Amino acid sequence: GLAKYRARQPQNASKIQGAVVVLNVKNAEILAMVGGENFEKSKFNNATQAERQPGSTFKPFANAGYLKYVCKSDRARCIFADSPFPVSMGGGRIHYVENYPYTIPRYRGFVNMDTQLGESRNAATMRMAKEAELAWIKLLIPEKLAEHEIKKDERIAHFRKLGYSANGALREYEEEHALISKGVLWDLEDKMRWLTELAKDAGINSKLEPYLVTAIGASEVCVLCITSAFIPFVNGGFRVSPSMIRGIFDNNLNSLLGDESRVPEPVFDKALDIEGMKENARIA
Repeated sequence: GLAKYRARQPQNASKIQGAVVVLNVKNAEILAMVGGENFEKSKFNNATQAERQPGSTFKPFANAGYLKYVCKSDRARCIFADSPFPVSMGGGRIHYVENYPYTIPRYRGFVNMDTQLGESRNAATMRMAKEAELAWIKLLIPEKLAEHEIKKDERIAHFRKLGYSANGALREYEEEHALISKGVLWDLEDKMRWLTELAKDAGINSKLEPYLVTAIGASEVCVLCITSAFIPFVNGGFRVSPSMIRGIFDNNLNSLLGDESRVPEPVFDKALDIEGMKENARIA
């Protein structure tokens, strides 16, 4: 693969590296790992240390979030728009997430999940992700209201320091509360937990940026992380941590080091504990 790329892009030949990870999908044993082209030239392991944008490889995690929070029926009946998706770049600038020019047709109007994922449609994925985000925020509202109620005195004191009267500070607090009840959240990481927490549960330990474009692979991950995170899609929904060692034994076959910690954990069916969220907010 590197040789073919270098033949096409000779100007970048010295900058390009690659990595390969092969896992057993049943137990996440690492069957093969290649961290670079030549260990003598570079000891840097591109399979575990290099983080790059995974692009469309990340889309199945957005689909999983959509299935969890929006599409409760047959996924063929869950449809969304396939058209350019506007993203604010700040300062009044708008960027449109579009499908690639070679996609035929460029836009389909409306699609279901099979078409969106099978044809890797960026615009449709963004609209699907937006629906999942809105559904997630609706579930978060009770927790955020509870947190805001606990911080009532703190927020009123904040507005008083800004020069508001006692009544004015109370009105500002109440306006904040009303906005939260409508689903207005200021914490970007909160808004994206529907996707980032699911991906983390699946095995992606890299820092995922709290922006909607993460749904189409804009955040950086390592090869081993995203390879292992795909295992729950093919083994019934369970995460298993990757391992290079089955066990270490002495010459009498007594176990010196086992791998008992690698217990499969469910990824996609974790219930949202609203009451627990409220209690955590009170404790905080």
